[in-house]
Amino acid sequence: MKFCSECGNKLVNGICPSCKNSDELTTREMIFEGKVHKCPHCGKLMKAFQSKCSCGYELRDAKVSSELKKFITKLEEIDIESDNKSFLKVIKDKFNTLGKKLEPKEDRKINLILNYPVPNTKEDILEFMIYASANMEMHSDSANSAFEERIREAWKSKFIQLYEKAKICFKESQDLADIQRLYNDKIVQKKKKNIRIALISTVVPILIIILILSIVLIASCVDRQREQREEEERNNQTYIWPASGISSYLPEPEIIYGKINYDSNSRFDFDLYQVDNIGFENYVQECRNTGFSIEAVKTDYKYEAYNADGYYLYIYYYGLELDITLYAPITVDISANDFLALKMNNDEAEDYFWDLGFYNIELIETTGNIFIADGEVKSISINGITDFEAGDIFRYNDEVVIEYYK
Repeated sequence: MKFCSECGNKLVNGICPSCKNSDELTTREMIFEGKVHKCPHCGKLMKAFQSKCSCGYELRDAKVSSELKKFITKLEEIDIESDNKSFLKVIKDKFNTLGKKLEPKEDRKINLILNYPVPNTKEDILEFMIYASANMEMHSDSANSAFEERIREAWKSKFIQLYEKAKICFKESQDLADIQRLYNDKIVQKKKKNIRIALISTVVPILIIILILSIVLIASCVDRQREQREEEERNNQTYIWPASGISSYLPEPEIIYGKINYDSNSRFDFDLYQVDNIGFENYVQECRNTGFSIEAVKTDYKYEAYNADGYYLYIYYYGLELDITLYAPITVDISANDFLALKMNNDEAEDYFWDLGFYNIELIETTGNIFIADGEVKSISINGITDFEAGDIFRYNDEVVIEYYK
């Protein structure tokens, strides 16, 4: 009987009916691949990873996959070879790898993992996949160095390589389900976990930002409501016009809403609320009628003037509010000569005139000599007058010039 040299089918009239090849073989050679595992008790075939035969016999001392054992041995040899190097050899290797991120031993480990041939049997593939997955987990928990990152990726590549080989070798076998389950646990679930972590790391900061913005917005609304409430309460408060004092120089306003801020013999300050432009114009005119028309200055939002007694009035209008301040004239209680005789220094002189009510004070240094103390006042003038007497009256904004030795 003759057979096709290509596919092994019987030849019909010298031609293969399957592939049409005419080359013939007189005999077919049979080659057995792999090993057949049988129960040592009954002789039945044993499936991969079967630890108990159907006859009841329990297997003992099952050996580790020979391919996995060879692979582990090669990894250990790399470590042993590195540990047995002499000091000079280590220095030489260090010198030869300057500028590289990894040592030669680490490179060899990674190359072995990536390039070691993938076995064909189910036992070997599953053993390899379990070993690779364990190393993936081990290096994922280690420090995030360059070597750990690269070796983790190497084990992952080997794991995927084994899975792809299993899909080809066992595509029509129920054994593929076990391998598929292991792959899903280590790769698919890891990807889903990474996606969840990425989503959490993205969404959580966004939620925190939204929460912070919401808190800021709520706080801003609360503050704005509080300010509106306080402004409403303030605008609706009333005042009692003083029966005496320098306020008697001013006309009492018809508007009842306001607040008196300061009331003394030298200054009177109060605010009026809910004042429109007409109210501003009317009050300015009333002040004119009471005598505040000397050196008057008028704009759309302010009015300032003196009266015949030297009182100075300043009115400022803004946003339905009227700020009114009246300054009394200042009577000095000491003459210029008597003041100089007190031998005050410049700081004491400035405080003295400030307490009288002057605010426009200028200090001028002048050169002295070794017999005159620093700071001693040389001269004093008010509104340019150097020989003022006790009882003289000045305006509050008249300039006071103090010249002292330095």
